[in-house]
Amino acid sequence: MHKYVIFILLITNFSLSQETARIADSIFKYKKINPDRALEFGIEYNNLTLNRKYDLETQQVFGALGEILSGMGLHAPALNFLKQSIKIYETLPVKDRKFPELEKPPGVLLVIGNIYLVILIMIRQMNYLFKQLIFLKR
Repeated sequence: MHKYVIFILLITNFSLSQETARIADSIFKYKKINPDRALEFGIEYNNLTLNRKYDLETQQVFGALGEILSGMGLHAPALNFLKQSIKIYETLPVKDRKFPELEKPPGVLLVIGNIYLVILIMIRQMNYLFKQLIFLKR
């Protein structure tokens, strides 16, 4: 009896792993060509992995979701996903990391840098417009 239960649990775990890998591939596939569809897959992935231990796949999915949201101009939720991606990466054993010699994932840091650059440019543009409005009121 115990053998059957263990066998069923192993099969269930294997099929769940295959399902999350398929969904993660879909997220990466649709990231550029259809971001809305990629976000739908992201929600599905998150629902499937709620009670699962974090791994490299989860870290990469969170980074991709942050990149997608950033590209859509949703910087606050993007930063939340990117921050979570960094936390997951830091908790992974060094041997399981994509870049074991680095403490933080470079792709995620690049996206965060791009977000801050966009925000800085927006602040400078607002400052310029404000100065022009003051100049016009004189």
